[in-house]
Amino acid sequence: EERHTLAVTYLSAALEREPAANRLHYLLGMAYRGLGQEEAARDHLAASGAIGIEPPDPWIDELRESVRGERLYLLRGKLAYSVERYEEAAEAFRRAVAANENSAPARVNLGTTLAKLQRYGEAMEQYRVALLIEPGNLTAAYNLGELLLYAGDPAQAIPYLETVAQAASGDAQAHLALARAYSGRGRIEEALKEYRTTVRTDPNAVDAWIEGAQLTLDQGQDAEALSALEQAHARLPGDRRIAHALAWVLAAAPARELRDGPRALELARAVQQAAPTPAHTATLAMAYAESGDCAQAAEWQQRALDAATGLEGVSEAYTARLRRILQHYRGQADCRAP
Repeated sequence: EERHTLAVTYLSAALEREPAANRLHYLLGMAYRGLGQEEAARDHLAASGAIGIEPPDPWIDELRESVRGERLYLLRGKLAYSVERYEEAAEAFRRAVAANENSAPARVNLGTTLAKLQRYGEAMEQYRVALLIEPGNLTAAYNLGELLLYAGDPAQAIPYLETVAQAASGDAQAHLALARAYSGRGRIEEALKEYRTTVRTDPNAVDAWIEGAQLTLDQGQDAEALSALEQAHARLPGDRRIAHALAWVLAAAPARELRDGPRALELARAVQQAAPTPAHTATLAMAYAESGDCAQAAEWQQRALDAATGLEGVSEAYTARLRRILQHYRGQADCRAP
């Protein structure tokens, strides 16, 4: 209405009461310009900003305080988690949940920390609540599926892992977990498909190459298993686990026509020299047997048995098996694996 004097009066009073409301400086500057007071106008226009006046609202204030509290505790929890202080991290994430019960990130972080503390049941409960709050939370779905799989319940794990694998088709770990879940339920073709998808997505996924080959062998598909391990070895020639698996198949594939003793011996020797474990030593013995050298097979099998006997974590059943194979090498003219 161009009533500039009255505007200056009211706007000055407002600024006096709410000095942080710098948006009012613009209006006040325009009022001074209307009065011809250019210097005052310039000062106020230079001081103008984006902060206005908000009416008091206790609910909004409480919400802001809650969000600030949640963020603060999330930050504290992540810092504690990063240095493996999991009890402190869990307490911070619990406080974040208390500040905002409907925070899916707070619950996911709490679940992950509880899993680190091996409190798997509590962790799964947090993931389930997170999924009720945010059904599309793929982290919660994947972690819950993994824990269910670890707990020996692949049937319950499958729906969660399927959700993740479909939504994040490029996530190799999701496909690997789903393959394991399918395998655990005897859904072999689906499991093999997921193993293949895993190695296509991530050709460096050693577990997927080896587990897929093992499952293929279990189905009597020796040639397919050997082909997969050959591909894996070509892709990862320096990986000891793949070289060991390939040596094992070349030395003892149920389909004897696929065996190659000299090549198995070359691979097994390199693996055993790099890591002389009982398992690697036993595979080297088996390679000698396939190559027709029963004396060397028996000598290396004895070394495997000696190394395994009394070793922490090695079962009596395993050492008994090594002993039976040793007798086979010593007692047969043709000592190759049956």
